[in-house]
Amino acid sequence: MVKQGVPQEEAERFVYGVQEDLAAFHKTPEGRKALAKRYARHMLFGILWVVAGLLFTAITYSMAKAGGKYWVAWGAVIFGLYDFFKGLFGWLKYRS
Repeated sequence: MVKQGVPQEEAERFVYGVQEDLAAFHKTPEGRKALAKRYARHMLFGILWVVAGLLFTAITYSMAKAGGKYWVAWGAVIFGLYDFFKGLFGWLKYRS
């Protein structure tokens, strides 16, 4: 905003106001429901990342000949677990 010509003080006041409005919204039943839904999506996508990583690993392992090389998709599995637990704890916090 400042780069677009808005004075620094006015930009800070605007951002602070938006943060306050958002915090107030998250305390309403509708806001809590929206947050719970968002965190439920994190759980779903986390599970999908884990399954995709394990499936990729299993496919490359089955294609490898004896003593051959295969890929282990650790990144996808670890990210999926992180995303799932982030979603789980958020969902538990905001569910109704």
